[in-house]
Amino acid sequence: MSSTKIYSQQDSLRFDELIDYSFIINGKSNSEFQTSGTGSILKYKDKFYLITNFHVLTGKDSKTNEKFPDLKDTNSAISIIFQNADRKSKFIVIVYPIYNSKGEELFRTYMFKNQIIDISVLPIDVPEKVLKSFFEINDLDTTWSYEPDKKVSFWGFPDGNFKNSWQPTEMTAKTVRNSQVGEFIFDPYVFFDNEPIKGMSGSPLYIIDNDNKIKFLSVVSNVVDDNPKIKGRSVYSLCALQLIKKMYEEKIPSVIGEEYDY
Repeated sequence: MSSTKIYSQQDSLRFDELIDYSFIINGKSNSEFQTSGTGSILKYKDKFYLITNFHVLTGKDSKTNEKFPDLKDTNSAISIIFQNADRKSKFIVIVYPIYNSKGEELFRTYMFKNQIIDISVLPIDVPEKVLKSFFEINDLDTTWSYEPDKKVSFWGFPDGNFKNSWQPTEMTAKTVRNSQVGEFIFDPYVFFDNEPIKGMSGSPLYIIDNDNKIKFLSVVSNVVDDNPKIKGRSVYSLCALQLIKKMYEEKIPSVIGEEYDY
């Protein structure tokens, strides 16, 4: 029987195990790996879904839907670096296409007011031999709201993981209430006061309440440059859950990956 760490509904997230819920996501053009970020995986019923940023997945700016100028091309595939279930063997790297043979997207992206929100979901097939540290619905904060000055923490992988080195970094911050919140019926963003390091985009951001209960609140997106009090922005994890539920209902098939020999 393979070792797994998929929690039951009675269990809760533990701070000393949060590192296992972040995965290195490297973006690949047709010719080479070219981007590096972070992601997480949610198990919904009998399916698995990668959650990360639109820009981490595609190599495109969510504001313009165009490739970043420093890239030769957009991503056509991504790799996920899994720990082996025995924690002793070398890492397992699986490469997943993000478009089919017709050029159609295999992933889904959250839209708000006809704008791309920087969170995407890719349904994936997961090999049995990997360590399955995956979220379930009970791990998510389901309030669609947050208070200022709350402690948050996120684990991610700064740039430099193309050699598949496991060097995670934790960052802590406090939530900041954006002055624009309240102008919309719904705002998909959670703001915080620490600037995320490049490569940590896509990291799951956890909110820790007064009883030290941990919930997956949002997905780290980008640095905020135009507000001195706000350094980082993230997207509610429930945006991803909405995408996942819809994909499951539509019976969107899981993407089959290939193991990459490094």
